[in-house]
Amino acid sequence: MIVLGGGLAGLVCAKVLAERKVAVEVWEASARFGGKAGSTLHNGRWVDHGFHIFPAWYQNTNALLDELGIVDVWRSKDFDEVDAEDVPGKRRGDSRGKPIKYRKLSRTMVATLDMISRPPWYLDDLSVDGFLRARLYAGRSSGERLREISRKALGSPAYLTSSLSMQRNLHWWMPVFNEPNWNALKGSLQTTFIDPLADAARAAGAKLFLNRKLDRIEVRNGRLVPMAVGDAPGSGDEDAIVVSALPVEVVKDIARRNPVALGQLVELNSKLKDIQYLDASPLAALDLHLTKRLDSLPPHHFILRASRYDLTGLDITKVWKDYAADPKHPTVIQFCAGDTTAIRWLPDEAFLDRLIDEVRRFFPFERADVDREHTRAMKHIDAPLFMNEVGSNSKRVEPNGPNGSGVTDLYIIGDHTDTPVDLACMEGAVYSALLAAQAICKGLGIDGPAPKELQGVPAGQRRFLKVARYPLGWAALPLRLTEPYYRQRVSQQQAPLQDG
Repeated sequence: MIVLGGGLAGLVCAKVLAERKVAVEVWEASARFGGKAGSTLHNGRWVDHGFHIFPAWYQNTNALLDELGIVDVWRSKDFDEVDAEDVPGKRRGDSRGKPIKYRKLSRTMVATLDMISRPPWYLDDLSVDGFLRARLYAGRSSGERLREISRKALGSPAYLTSSLSMQRNLHWWMPVFNEPNWNALKGSLQTTFIDPLADAARAAGAKLFLNRKLDRIEVRNGRLVPMAVGDAPGSGDEDAIVVSALPVEVVKDIARRNPVALGQLVELNSKLKDIQYLDASPLAALDLHLTKRLDSLPPHHFILRASRYDLTGLDITKVWKDYAADPKHPTVIQFCAGDTTAIRWLPDEAFLDRLIDEVRRFFPFERADVDREHTRAMKHIDAPLFMNEVGSNSKRVEPNGPNGSGVTDLYIIGDHTDTPVDLACMEGAVYSALLAAQAICKGLGIDGPAPKELQGVPAGQRRFLKVARYPLGWAALPLRLTEPYYRQRVSQQQAPLQDG
């Protein structure tokens, strides 16, 4: 069996199959494993692709951490928000932020419950913004929290994000929100997670290859045959099972470079052409190293309120063991930037300065306090993340092999495939890998793995919400009158006409 791609999904699939004595090869095109769940070294310090947290609803990913013996993690249940220094009423230099609170009686909460109660067919072709605008009780700013979640958690603006993806995100989060609901690793993803996972796959018998890049594909006798750079034409194992663990943008690029093979694959299953409709977009990141210690930072994962580039972050100075061992270690913060469209094509130094200046609006430091040697801004134009855009759910391919891809030996996995997770995240990658491994084992006549079922909002509560959404909507309708723009509009209409 050949696994194309040594990211999280590919490594998990290879590991569980090798443990069941299936001969597995992993082809990774780059010089390291992990893909977008990994890290690189920058001037002697590890830099993650972007900071990652592990929510409690990640049933399969957290089980994998336990299986690998990664139990020493940093746990939290809160999310903080920080206002800019120039916000009225904020004390200068106070950057600790405050826990995010959700009012029980608000249009955002009503919209959340309303969205959870809707059937999938109603939501997939409706954006988050479209859903909010269509509510009778909605005003200009209602649902801002949901829009914020869309930009900062799902990585795309609310006018593009599928309401179905937002529903699933809320569905998995809500049952764990009031308990310790997420953790972070005490080191880089590469050293604390990906390397142990790759070692476990090797120990099970999988053969892992770096710098082995897929060059072209052929279809012979209804089977997909991959060939790497340097392989002679007509070579390749025609009997191998192929698992594509490639990101969606790489799959699309390979399809464009192999039009004959693509045409043959589409003839076998027209569903495969739908992958071309899936999209990916850069999610920029910043690892900010300072030359001094900022002790008054939020202790949890935080968002910067109304930041120009939708910045969220985590102060890892007290989280990563290498930094926490020194109580005087200068501050190190990891950021993700939900929207850098306006500055994406600036030169690298100018891009970095824009992000630094944006962070300085919220935290008390100067440009001179930045450790330029270790600070790194990453545009990720060449490594985008799959976007949960409107209509994307109907275009996804199931990871169960012939039943999903329609090709005898082809299984497609990754967070862009059709799973109950329905989000671009680590749990989506792991879940799809387990589903594919389960289907492969079934085809080989051996016992396979079974992914843990996710625990969302109970069915009984969802049925109740189907009925309750109507009185909730009417109860929220008067709240429209509290909107500043609405009051201003009414006062303007009632104001006497002026001469002139």
